[in-house]
Amino acid sequence: MRHMLPIKPDPQSEPPVLEELEGARPGDILLFTNAKGLNRSITWLTRSNFYHVGIFKGDTHVVEARPRGVVCRDLTGPDGDKAFVVIPAPGGEKVARKALQWAESQIGDGYDPINAAAIVLDRVLVCWRVSWGLKNRYSCGELVAESFRQAGYDLFPCCAAESIVPGDFEKYLPLHLSHLKSKRSAPSHEAQPLPEP
Repeated sequence: MRHMLPIKPDPQSEPPVLEELEGARPGDILLFTNAKGLNRSITWLTRSNFYHVGIFKGDTHVVEARPRGVVCRDLTGPDGDKAFVVIPAPGGEKVARKALQWAESQIGDGYDPINAAAIVLDRVLVCWRVSWGLKNRYSCGELVAESFRQAGYDLFPCCAAESIVPGDFEKYLPLHLSHLKSKRSAPSHEAQPLPEP
């Protein structure tokens, strides 16, 4: 098993992104923590330590859905977050490659603000299940979940991709990072490969 540790923010300097990505492979899931500003509302509403998720592309890049749309971002650049944990891609290397390839094909697609609002309503109105989404627009959790589904591995078989939030990926944290899990209820169904077409 590869060695993965969370990046711990140091107020004196930027987190050591290159060190933490040393064991990461393309297609692995990056689960972001240490929310600041408005992102704290995501951790509060979802009762999770995590507020963002993306797919590691390789080198120092991540494919992710952000408010400006689906992008490929350099983790060492000035834009965005650097505190994350690496989750080995469920389903193995072949699934990881396919998931990354599909995610990359969505670069340039828009962000789904309606989905983001629906997720907020879903968490506030716990007695109702709210799930809306716009075609070719993604929230971060939806992009990652749909990428793996398109690769033939359904991470959340009993949930619509548009209802997935970053905290739902906690169940895939490696055992040595289980102390980062929140005390919340996430989709509990096991991931499973999709049947061959």
